[in-house]
Amino acid sequence: MALMDIINAVSGFGNVQQAPGNAQFKLNDFISQVKSGVAKPCRFEVSISNPRCINNPAWGKTVSLMCDQAMLPMTRLITSRQQIFGPPSFHPVGVDYGGDNLGMQFLVDREMNVKNYFDSWVDGIVNHTNYTTAYQARYLTSMEIRQLDEADNVVYAVKLEDIFPVVVNPLQLDSGLANSVHKLNVTFNYRRWYRIGIGQQTAPANTKNNILGGLLNIQNGNINYFNNNPTAQQSAQQQAQNLLQPGYGADSYFLVK
Repeated sequence: MALMDIINAVSGFGNVQQAPGNAQFKLNDFISQVKSGVAKPCRFEVSISNPRCINNPAWGKTVSLMCDQAMLPMTRLITSRQQIFGPPSFHPVGVDYGGDNLGMQFLVDREMNVKNYFDSWVDGIVNHTNYTTAYQARYLTSMEIRQLDEADNVVYAVKLEDIFPVVVNPLQLDSGLANSVHKLNVTFNYRRWYRIGIGQQTAPANTKNNILGGLLNIQNGNINYFNNNPTAQQSAQQQAQNLLQPGYGADSYFLVK
């Protein structure tokens, strides 16, 4: 036996894998799939819930209607690398919802209500007299972004929680732009997002609202449990304070006394 035959027999070097056969998909399969329609980026709508610092309830609807560009948010799993022997393996240890950079663009109406909306929102976050920040309950809100089909049916939707603007870009004024319109670019921060609507994906069960609700519904919904057990009431109150960040929802949540 030749030397190379011995090496190939031992190491498998030079062995050629056989082709698995015919293609799994045909061109007609693709054509029949896309004939039913594909999602278009121009078919969308945005709905912003007014934060408490916005006094005009009509502004939120106007701003949502004037949204010209948006994006469906990202998800990135945070992994940990582990290598004991051979190639490394990766294990998920957390999740990042991409909440530090969500850019959107809005057409600006003639009365500048869109610009006033975001100016008022920023003013509700930072006091321009002493430069202190407000409680989060006053400026955090939620936003829904929906993908539509050609018949204006919602086919996909997400809800972003704890959202607020961090950058409100300038508007250029130019006497040579007579046939142009103002478009305001805004960058938002948010904490997380989840799917809603189709298939009804609800928020994760460990939200602050649900945990606090659980504290109130202790003992099979017997709210008098707290009245009859002062120690339990004090313990639940402490858990609630630990769950809520300083100022967040402090004026929205309370335990029955």
